[in-house]
Amino acid sequence: MVRSVGIFRSDRGHKDWNLLTGILKKRDVKVHDNIADADVSIVISGRFINLLILKGKKVLAYNAHEWLGNVPVPSGFNMYKPVLDEYYDDYIDLTGISVEDCAEKIIKYIGKCNND
Repeated sequence: MVRSVGIFRSDRGHKDWNLLTGILKKRDVKVHDNIADADVSIVISGRFINLLILKGKKVLAYNAHEWLGNVPVPSGFNMYKPVLDEYYDDYIDLTGISVEDCAEKIIKYIGKCNND
């Protein structure tokens, strides 16, 4: 079954997310700055996005360094995880890998969504 997969990000946030979305777009992956219907919604970073308006399965693509900068990884992210579990169905951990590898990991996840 082919599912529609939407990738969402806010214009605000870390510059690496802008690089990541640029790489994804070059690889013909649609990245939404606005709301769009999707069976699977992959949210890059999760900051500055209202999840309640997204449809389908919600997946957070995150970097643990972004969550609590002064707390060692992954402790800072893990402090938020019980709350995030209320909103997200799955996670893509992009912590500590290059922006190119982040793009590859997201593209592989999209492929997995369409093979389930």
